[in-house]
Amino acid sequence: DGRGVETILGLGKGRPGGLPVYRKKSKLYFTDPSDCIPDCGVVRRIDLGGGTQEPLVHGSLPTSLTLDAKLGLMWWVSDWDDVIYRSPLDGGAKNPVITNTETQGIAVDGQGGKLYWTDAGAIHWAKLDGSSPGFGPKLGCAMCTTPPTAATCL
Repeated sequence: DGRGVETILGLGKGRPGGLPVYRKKSKLYFTDPSDCIPDCGVVRRIDLGGGTQEPLVHGSLPTSLTLDAKLGLMWWVSDWDDVIYRSPLDGGAKNPVITNTETQGIAVDGQGGKLYWTDAGAIHWAKLDGSSPGFGPKLGCAMCTTPPTAATCL
């Protein structure tokens, strides 16, 4: 009914995205595309009950976010350069995994070893390192006919 809502973090003009939880560490991960110091956008984490934010990875205007605690990795979508990046849960180097994608959503199946994402009305998958990409039926039409880096439909 909306009663009892508690705000654990206010970002002002920011529109946080992602929001996966790492329960064992009691952390909430999120993207903040509004922070432009030193580069636009940052992946952050905060304690589940609120508290101090920890900036983890800067730049690339991050939006969607997913993680796998057992693997110790997170993946996020860059609206800036249309890339899915991966890095350790504690931050550090960002590694491009999938390029040339206009991704809206992302999910990881660490046990199955696959990364899933949406792009151009279809759902795609690849191994967690971005290799062996595949793609399924385009929503609303037959089958995609090109690789997921440039998905189109006949």
